[in-house]
Amino acid sequence: MGKPPSPVLTGSHRTCPIDIEAEEASRPAKKRGTNDVAVAYLSKVPPDADLRYVINVVKSHGLAIPKIAFDHSGDIQRAGYSTIVGRCVALGVEASTQVSVEVLTADGFEKVGHDHSWDRAVRKVFDDVLMDGFVRVRVQLLS
Repeated sequence: MGKPPSPVLTGSHRTCPIDIEAEEASRPAKKRGTNDVAVAYLSKVPPDADLRYVINVVKSHGLAIPKIAFDHSGDIQRAGYSTIVGRCVALGVEASTQVSVEVLTADGFEKVGHDHSWDRAVRKVFDDVLMDGFVRVRVQLLS
């Protein structure tokens, strides 16, 4: 048995090929091509990342509450999306209000709807040197 493949850097994402043969052995037989490869992506930002979060909560006519700023520590590291929504409620936004949360990445605003998609979007910002370590977030109040 050879040495496992090492991580490969592709674009702004670090990927690591993994062996899925054992997992697929327990599944019904399926024809696989010779080029099939499974890939796992790192989605969490390191705890010591130098990031600053700037959150704007807006309605159709402008800012709904003053801008919120966070460093990359505490609750925002563990559950960023939930932390942002909870903070909005704590600052006076009604809990029943529908919100749309978007993170600005190098590709434009990316809509997030839970902590996992938040982690993916923040990781894109972290990986992109042009974003300067600022995670800009727009929370749109819809109702």
